[in-house]
Amino acid sequence: MVNCQARFRINYNDGSRVNMVKIFVPEHNHELATGNQIAFVRAHRHVSDTALALTNTMTKVSIRPCHTYEYMVKQAGGYSLVGFTMKDLYNKLDQERRTSPFESDSEGAISYMRGLVAKDPHFICRFTTNLEDRLVDIFWRDRHSFVDYQCYGDVLIFNSTYKINVYNKSLVLFVGMNNHRGSIIFGAALISDETDETYTWLLRIFLESMNRKIPKAILTDNDEAMRKAIETMMLEARHCLCIWHIGKNAFTHLKFEEKLKAFNRCVRKYQTVEQFERLW
Repeated sequence: MVNCQARFRINYNDGSRVNMVKIFVPEHNHELATGNQIAFVRAHRHVSDTALALTNTMTKVSIRPCHTYEYMVKQAGGYSLVGFTMKDLYNKLDQERRTSPFESDSEGAISYMRGLVAKDPHFICRFTTNLEDRLVDIFWRDRHSFVDYQCYGDVLIFNSTYKINVYNKSLVLFVGMNNHRGSIIFGAALISDETDETYTWLLRIFLESMNRKIPKAILTDNDEAMRKAIETMMLEARHCLCIWHIGKNAFTHLKFEEKLKAFNRCVRKYQTVEQFERLW
């Protein structure tokens, strides 16, 4: 492929205002790329912003770019479908670090979210910043979460027991259950504090992203700030306590083993109101 003279040049003629073929040399001194090789021709290779943001995010959690590239290959369905080579990815990373590096992990996260929005118009991400233009709270959900919530969103578990110690933020998960009794994620958020103002903002954004569908029941760990936010944004929903926290409190306060067993049978075994009231 050295010194190949094949070319096709077009010049624009100002006088006639038409494009004219100036040079056309169709002969190549090498074999042409076949159908499955075209994707590897330089003119057809391009590292997208989404792929770059994903690689940067993975790198920050100690996942090497080569492993991220293999993951993207599997997601795309093959090396010819991913759109670039591993060398292209490393070159793009090197160029980005030399020209416009991310100033923080939050910028990398926002860039990654914007890439997902460009790829999926139904993906939603909302965030807040402080006076210093630093990321404070962020919420996101994808199209699958939206469809799942419309089908199985009658019961919502509002959970913020997960802690991200490195960033001092709480991970909030909106969880439900499908018809196979499997857990499904309706949305997720990282919040800077657990005040009723923050939870109110989060529930408002969640409902806006779900066409304002309010669940029939919402389960929490009886956090006071959560309760106030639910009364503000989901007054029609029945607020229930999570069975895990109920069991934990029962284990702490019921000193006798027989009473604890009877309590567990009451709340876990029986399904109807009549069965529960009778045993209670």
